[in-house]
Amino acid sequence: MDLRKRVVACAVAAAAGLAAAGVLALPASAGGEAATTAGNAADLSIEASAGTIAAGAPSKFAKINVNNNSRHDAKNILVTFDLRALDQSKVRFDLSGAHGENGPVCGKPDHAVISCRSNQLVLPAGIQWGWFFGLVPAAGASGSAGHIKATISYDGKDPRPSDNSAILPVRVGGNGPDMFLVADDAEQVFSVDDQGVLNWGGPVAPGQVSDALYMIVNSGDAATTGMRVTITLPKGTSFANHGGPRAVGCGSGAGTCAPSHCDYRRDNRSVVCVYDNFPLIPISQDTDSTDKVISKQGFFHEIKIDDSLPGQQGLISGGSVRVEPLGPAAAPARDVDTTDDGDGFRVIVS
Repeated sequence: MDLRKRVVACAVAAAAGLAAAGVLALPASAGGEAATTAGNAADLSIEASAGTIAAGAPSKFAKINVNNNSRHDAKNILVTFDLRALDQSKVRFDLSGAHGENGPVCGKPDHAVISCRSNQLVLPAGIQWGWFFGLVPAAGASGSAGHIKATISYDGKDPRPSDNSAILPVRVGGNGPDMFLVADDAEQVFSVDDQGVLNWGGPVAPGQVSDALYMIVNSGDAATTGMRVTITLPKGTSFANHGGPRAVGCGSGAGTCAPSHCDYRRDNRSVVCVYDNFPLIPISQDTDSTDKVISKQGFFHEIKIDDSLPGQQGLISGGSVRVEPLGPAAAPARDVDTTDDGDGFRVIVS
């Protein structure tokens, strides 16, 4: 899976002191459990987030989630971006670094409307694709820059068209960290060997161990001192251990990638972990290939699928991960844009 490859690659890069905006992790296959629809019509929806750019940040990635909420595949996905309400004298919609799961492949603007397709014919039932697009502020820009309207369609008639469009407000302003989190679906057997190497196997079944995998990036204009991470698991799963999330590698140096403490709920499906000393600098400032200062970090927490779940369970929704920046003395810090602080994930049981 793309996020797994990216998280591991990011950890390797961090260990070597490398950090670049182009290695932003890809998003999870998240969203609600597949819903029954009439006939063979697929129920699609689209979500947009991450539209606020810190005043001192040179750019940011906006996030678009393309969801198939039905039990039917959807063919020939098309997403159109209407930029007519975007003040492009303040913020430019940048396709040069666009990336994501199975796309996007975009054409030239036509009267401030851009059409983007997937490089795959089919969006499978119950799956989400996440696409990233650049937002680049003009020098001295501040305040509202209007909005972007994103609309999804496919070769078919959506039975619930009300969620086929999303509005992304765009603005420039505010100083501080801007936490960006993406999570991955748990769908493979997971283990860590004696050398700490991460291994993913075949599809996960009841009684087996998989993982909650996520990446955190600071896309703001100020560093964090620490952070608070909250993980909630879907019903039918539980944490396989109480050691807390583990970093994929440890780019910021020995001893700083472990949480200061974790508070597990009694049902063993929710945990809050605090990192008193986990500095993340802005990704735009992470340019020194020789230091231990980082702007992003991948994490995983082992989770167990309940023995009682029947085989062929399919998608189990309800997982989520959220991060909050902390300042000195573990005090909450203001996040420039809270819309991209969290992500959902599901467990796919075979």
